[in-house]
Amino acid sequence: MQIEGVKSVWTLPERMKYYHVNGLSIAVIHNYKLEWAKGYGWADSAMQIPVTTQTLFQAASISKSLNAVGVLKLAQEKKLNIHTDINSYLKSWQLPASKFTADKKVTV
Repeated sequence: MQIEGVKSVWTLPERMKYYHVNGLSIAVIHNYKLEWAKGYGWADSAMQIPVTTQTLFQAASISKSLNAVGVLKLAQEKKLNIHTDINSYLKSWQLPASKFTADKKVTV
């Protein structure tokens, strides 16, 4: 069903234009191996530098979900317990005690 006035199929350039995205890169991972990767648009539009598979982007909020996947994988492999006090895993820094940690320790 198509809603009147709403486009149901977009090309990548149309999406980029709609969301004001100058450049992006996409990588497809299958069975833990890189299937393909490609850059689209501009890394620097003023200097006309294209995005490539080597262009670095800030991970921003996606890093939270990727971190969660890594932590859960470690928990699955019994290398980490998500219910253990976080300070038992921290080596170079410790989460300081505060009114928030007085009654219950912070866990992974």
